[in-house]
Amino acid sequence: AYHPISCLSAAMSHDSTARISGAGQLASSGLSSRAVAHWPQASWNEPWAAFGDWSDWSDGGSTCSNSIDVDMSWAVHSTPEPVEIVVVSSMSTSACSSLCEEATRADVVAIDLEWVPDWTAGSNNPISVMQLAFPCSLRVYVLQLGGLGGRLPAAVQLMLVNPEVTIVGFAMDHGDFAKLALSEITILQSSLVDIQQRCSFALGTPSPCSLRSAAFIILQFRLAKDKRLTCSDWARAELTPAQIYYAAMDAWVTLRLFYNLC
Repeated sequence: AYHPISCLSAAMSHDSTARISGAGQLASSGLSSRAVAHWPQASWNEPWAAFGDWSDWSDGGSTCSNSIDVDMSWAVHSTPEPVEIVVVSSMSTSACSSLCEEATRADVVAIDLEWVPDWTAGSNNPISVMQLAFPCSLRVYVLQLGGLGGRLPAAVQLMLVNPEVTIVGFAMDHGDFAKLALSEITILQSSLVDIQQRCSFALGTPSPCSLRSAAFIILQFRLAKDKRLTCSDWARAELTPAQIYYAAMDAWVTLRLFYNLC
């Protein structure tokens, strides 16, 4: 029930360029993922400055009319990229309509979450971004909850509590579920398949593996894990192309690992 191979087989013919659909500012940016290695360290990220070199730190609504191509041909990988990365930051856009249509048809979806880091004691920020990767369309949707009024479209929330939908995650722990509860988002935990343990078993490691190591060894995909992006301001009104690509690939790689191992 978890292997709609017909939905995924078309992906094997794609090249290593992911198209990002989003607002006009993305089209004018022209930022490639290679440039992320030289991303300026903003003062917002100063709490992480003590960790030194940022370049290789591994981890433990817009319309669809404007887009840019993020060149990832330099990366060493065999896993195909998603056909499209769609940013959803308004309920009244074609991007949101497309997402809702996919949510009503889905039987498998991979999920990931981002929020503004809780830098200080007592800080507890809600989820700012939810990423959803679908196998049949080969799309990843990046939902900016601030632009959506802090809530999910009804079709998406229904999908997440539908017992017939398999929800795939990686290393989802009590912290993620606490953030979901804080953000008033419900996921049917009995439908959740967390693939971290399966990846660790495949890698032959007794300790939990990171998404980055699983992607590199199992999928031969070099997944960027830069703390300047991991701990960036996910609540900003306009995400950068680098943030969008980073967020989308976490969900996409999780989906690919699921089909590889399950």
